[in-house]
Amino acid sequence: MIDDIDVSVVIPVYNAERFIRTAISSVLSQEYVNIEVIIIDDGSTDSCGKIIQSINDDRIKYFKKENGGIVSALNFAIPKVHANIIARMDADDIMEPLRLRKQLDYMARYNLDVVGGNIKLIDENDRIIGRKKFPTNHFDIISSLPFINPLCHPATMIRTAVLKKANGYSLGTDGAEDFDLWCRLSRVCTFGSVPEDLLSYRLTSNSISQTLHLHRISLCTNSIRKNIPNAPIVFYSFSLYLSKSLAVLIYAAKYAYITKFKSFYYMISGFIRALNFSFKIHKGKNEC
Repeated sequence: MIDDIDVSVVIPVYNAERFIRTAISSVLSQEYVNIEVIIIDDGSTDSCGKIIQSINDDRIKYFKKENGGIVSALNFAIPKVHANIIARMDADDIMEPLRLRKQLDYMARYNLDVVGGNIKLIDENDRIIGRKKFPTNHFDIISSLPFINPLCHPATMIRTAVLKKANGYSLGTDGAEDFDLWCRLSRVCTFGSVPEDLLSYRLTSNSISQTLHLHRISLCTNSIRKNIPNAPIVFYSFSLYLSKSLAVLIYAAKYAYITKFKSFYYMISGFIRALNFSFKIHKGKNEC
């Protein structure tokens, strides 16, 4: 019954055949059961569609569309939602069994519009390689926006009405769509984050490359400029990129993601590009 659905879990999927069954299983195994699982297949060319359709659970709503990117997939999902709350999830991550219950309780207790949580970092073989904590209260989350992304998007829960009022995710922000949304909502919504691990967030060679992409930093910088007056843009663009580059290099080297000279060259050259990018920001060019 649609009236019994309290949470819509939205999962965009693109060529995730290796991890999608585990991801969906972690959602269906939640202690909180009044959910629907809306899966948007963004034009996958592998077998993940067949895998999804083979899972026998009527809470799953599967849709396939032409490839359009993460923003297109997420905006496609919003009109399909039947619940008042949306929980985000990625196709290669794993929910902790009590995630939805804990976030719903936290949201109700503090009257929040958006709620996140801490995450475990896992590799492609489900091995825990680290943990990441985030600011927990509204003031700390909003205050940290000019410096970091204070919420992990796949571990986030948001009120459906809030997302619809914001007209969903901004076109052209793929790769920074979450940060752009937080910036736009920062003046009108109340944020919080559960101080517990709620999700296992998978680091792959592809996700590492995306983390280091200068275009993403440029998108984040533009979102700050538009929505957070007087923010220290130069500090953000420079320190965020260099700190992310260093952290990712350490993870990549430690867990053997850097296996070819080309990958090593790409990551090291990121430092040079970051210096050049920050200089351009300082000069007011905002070029990548």
